[in-house]
Amino acid sequence: RYQLGEDAIGRQLKTECGRPLRAMLPLRIFLASILLMPMPSHGYFLALMTGHTSRLRDTPASVVEKYKPGMPFYGHVHGKICFGQAEMGEYEASEKNGHLALDSFPLDSWTYHGLAHNYEESGQALRGSKFLENGKPMWTRGITFSDHIWWHTGLFFVQLGEFES
Repeated sequence: RYQLGEDAIGRQLKTECGRPLRAMLPLRIFLASILLMPMPSHGYFLALMTGHTSRLRDTPASVVEKYKPGMPFYGHVHGKICFGQAEMGEYEASEKNGHLALDSFPLDSWTYHGLAHNYEESGQALRGSKFLENGKPMWTRGITFSDHIWWHTGLFFVQLGEFES
């Protein structure tokens, strides 16, 4: 299913741009994962693009009860909730969902991103910096999102006054 969706997105990009976009592979994978995730992911993606933060929490929360540990996408749904809750200032719940997500799927860069937002927005720069440092072997393995997580790592250094780092 994933490969079919990724291929379809690639064909669409080729049709619209007139040539294959191999450099766009990370974007294609990201879009495929969002569009094929069996939850109201289109709504999540639109909320992300339009800044509707409550929907970033409420969209995955509307289906989370259908997912049980060990099921495909269990961790991903909790990771999506983690980010939405962080954006809504629900830091304790966000952290709980983030760790549920990472316990299920330790390579989920979106969850590392959500927890980075949580620690940054709740004024826990040292905790966030240590969290990203400890998780670096996991979130740096992905190609889609690691550059942005490096940016969050830099923000923690700035908040901590470690400008040379």
